[in-house]
Amino acid sequence: MFSITQDQLAPIISFTHQNDPVVDFSKMSDWGIVFICCGALVGQTSSGKAKLLKHLNAPLTPEAILDRGDDEYYAEVLAELIEDWAQDTLGISLAKQRLKASGKFSSENYGVMLPYFSIAIMLNSLTNLDTEQFRKLKVRVSKSELRWPGFFFAAGLLLSSKPQVKWDQWASALIGISGLAKPQLKELFDSCSKEK
Repeated sequence: MFSITQDQLAPIISFTHQNDPVVDFSKMSDWGIVFICCGALVGQTSSGKAKLLKHLNAPLTPEAILDRGDDEYYAEVLAELIEDWAQDTLGISLAKQRLKASGKFSSENYGVMLPYFSIAIMLNSLTNLDTEQFRKLKVRVSKSELRWPGFFFAAGLLLSSKPQVKWDQWASALIGISGLAKPQLKELFDSCSKEK
């Protein structure tokens, strides 16, 4: 799927496990934001853009269709869902309420944190979403070698050029709330944004 490998995902999986030892990669949750941001950072590099464009623009021969398979189709479905969820008024409203109630963020940090908390709420709330499209996505993810981490990473690649998604603000918010893990997260994001 978009030439994503387990080796490419391994540092992100390791970081996520270090910071949440009980993370369950078989279920969609807010941990996926790290993978989305990493995928988007890779998608911002010239080599990442070229690889994605080459892959997406490849002629659809029968062999290419078999090679691309359903994983890429469902990664595109997930990217579209994330784009919708990132702009969901209910998620944004809940995030506003929770941010205000916490009293932990200054007014200048509030604007950066709002997009992150709204997508986190959506990802945590929609794990049991029961629509036909989402059921098919979950089945496809369960059959894929890359599972949810790979699908979130691929969605990040696809969303990297969509400013309305605000993945860059999600990354900033993650760094801001990462506490002792801040240096490791910055290093992970730096690694993803380097040309390969």
